[in-house]
Amino acid sequence: MNLDFSPLTDDQLIDLIRAACMEAAHRGMTTRMAAENAMLDEAEKARIAHEAAARAQAELAREEARRIAREAEEKVRTAAEAAQRKTEQEKVAKTWEYKDEVGAQVATILKPKRDCQLKVWLKGADKRVYIGGGFKDNDVEYFHAGNHHEKPGTMRIDTRDLHIGKEDLPEVKAQLLPVLTAVCTKYNTITIPIPAWTDAPQEVA
Repeated sequence: MNLDFSPLTDDQLIDLIRAACMEAAHRGMTTRMAAENAMLDEAEKARIAHEAAARAQAELAREEARRIAREAEEKVRTAAEAAQRKTEQEKVAKTWEYKDEVGAQVATILKPKRDCQLKVWLKGADKRVYIGGGFKDNDVEYFHAGNHHEKPGTMRIDTRDLHIGKEDLPEVKAQLLPVLTAVCTKYNTITIPIPAWTDAPQEVA
């Protein structure tokens, strides 16, 4: 039999329980023991339910803490990756700014007839700069560190693909040397595009 006690107030419910216990105590031993067992069973059920609810609440709290931690870690990781990308982009931009500056300087000094490249080459302690079209097609060879065959600072220039003559070489070398020294000081390996040289356009009066 299911009895509905929901209309009762808390005080009324407690009074009812107390009265029921007193009535059971006045009845026979069997009734009193059954009432006590029932009370114990309900108390145990209440304890188990309370502990289960507490465990569920604690697990919910832990899961919420884990969720918050995951979100925080994701935000930190995303921010770190964004910062890294920005740093890399800035580094690339600065490198290309430097390449453009050096390329323009070298083109002005050497006056190449074609687009070519400046390459810093390193093997052990031997660091060199090649300027030209590529392997065995170089207009400039510069031995920055030197080796067993070339002194440090040695520079050879082939003028066939340049708009300069052999009579210009002393001045060209003097202008080119600090540029190549700076590149070698800054980089161990780098490739820099050198545009073909053209006369600056004359302003029309």
